[in-house]
This record gives sequence, structure tokens and C-alpha cells, in this order.
Amino acid sequence: MNMETVAQSCSSIEQKSEALIYGMSDSDYHAHPRLGSSLLRKILTTPADFLYATSVRQESTPAMLLGSAVHASYLQPIAAGEQIALQPGDWGPRNAGEGKKRWDAFKKENEGKIVLGWDESQIVRGCVAALQDIRPLTERDHSEVTAFAKIDGVELKARADLDDGDILWDVKTTNETLDDNELSKAVFKYGYHFQAAHYLECFEAAGAPRNGFGIIWVNKSAPHHSRVTLLSDEFLKMGRDDFTYALYLLKKCRDTDVWPGYPREITTLSPPSWLA
Repeated sequence: MNMETVAQSCSSIEQKSEALIYGMSDSDYHAHPRLGSSLLRKILTTPADFLYATSVRQESTPAMLLGSAVHASYLQPIAAGEQIALQPGDWGPRNAGEGKKRWDAFKKENEGKIVLGWDESQIVRGCVAALQDIRPLTERDHSEVTAFAKIDGVELKARADLDDGDILWDVKTTNETLDDNELSKAVFKYGYHFQAAHYLECFEAAGAPRNGFGIIWVNKSAPHHSRVTLLSDEFLKMGRDDFTYALYLLKKCRDTDVWPGYPREITTLSPPSWLA
């Protein structure tokens, strides 16, 4: 695929191809009622958890806001200025004196944006600087590419941070070190293999099959390191197995209107298989 101009990629006007949507805003994507991977994966905890999550508004945590700021500043730097305000200098404590006065004025001036204080702003700047080291690997990719699909009667959505026409890429901020062991544990712990399967299945069902899923990692703590990894076939198979089961479970619960939680009867716990 040919790289779109920065202006096109940052436009809020949707551009549609036969399979994908380019330029959909974050707010429009998140407001769309189709199921994303994070919500669908909750049914693997229990159907009751999934049902509850669909009925409440998901509030953004400070970590989520910081991650959003890194994503926007790296992927769409021009548009990021309209969405994010980074404190430009260290004004001291924000709860008293001159620091509070300047902070209150800064928040008022940037009302409606993600407003980050000095410490958080420095983390965003450090992460974006570290990500510049791997930009040559992704400079020809499309950013923020959306796929809508209907799989087994379930309407789904997926939004790849970067799409090079072959691999879907996701940018992850992390507190972990970037060695293989810690990253593999993070993939399993946070369900990134499920996300990978969800995205790949959605893109394929939308008529745009891709051949793999990769993660671009960056440390939130200094010194900020970045690293690019692909998920193995084993991880992708695990993700597809979980994704298939999640769809099966969702259809079953919808058909029966029964959304069970954890077992209510007494059960026996045994050591995990890995301990043996």
C-alpha cells in the first residue's frame, strides 16, 4: 500500500476502501456499539463479568490516559495537539501557590483535552523519543486502521495501530523490562494473544487478510527502551482457540439468556499443572 499523506491520516473524515476504514476518530470508534477485543475477552472471565461490562460506562484510568497520549503523539502527532495537552514546564506542586495557579490556568486553557502534568508529560515525551528509533520500520504503514466484521453472527470491530498490508501492529506501553520472558508473560497476562486473533479474524472477515500480528513495546520508565516483536504461531493458535470459544460462549449465553458467574457449589483446588 502507498503511504497516505500526514494530513489524510490525521483527517477526521472517514475514508473507505472495500474492506477497511481509514481516518475514523478514536471517539467514533470507541462509541461504536460493535464488540472490541477487550470487551469480548471479558466473557472468558465469566459471562456475568461480560454482561456487567456491557452495562456500565468504562472510565479511563490514569494509565489508560497516559497510554492514549503516547499512542496519539507517536502515531498521529499533528492531530495529537488537538487531543492532548502536555505540561510544558515544571511549575512545582499543583496544590498550592504559583504551581497551583499555573496548573489551574493550563487545565482551563485546554478543557476537553487529555491534560497531563509534568511527570506524566515527561513520560510521554520519553516514550515517543524512544519510539523514534524504530520509526524506519513503520514509516510506510497506515495508522489507526479500522475493520468491521460479522463473524458467526456476532458484530465485531478491530482497530490496528499500524497496518503494513501484511502485519498488524499494536503499540504497547509497559512497566516491564523488554526481555523475552517478561514480554511473553505480559502477552499472556493481558490477553494480547486474544487481541491478535480478534484483529486478524476481523480483518480477514472484512476481506483484508493479514499474515501476522506484532507488538511495538516501549518502557514507561527511564531509560525508555523500545522493541519490536512478532507473536509466534503458538501464541496466535492460543489466541484463536480462546477467540473461538469466546464467540461460542457468547452465542450460547445470548440464546439462553443465562449469564453464569463462578461456581456456587463447593469445589476442590489442586496445584496448577505447571507446578507439577
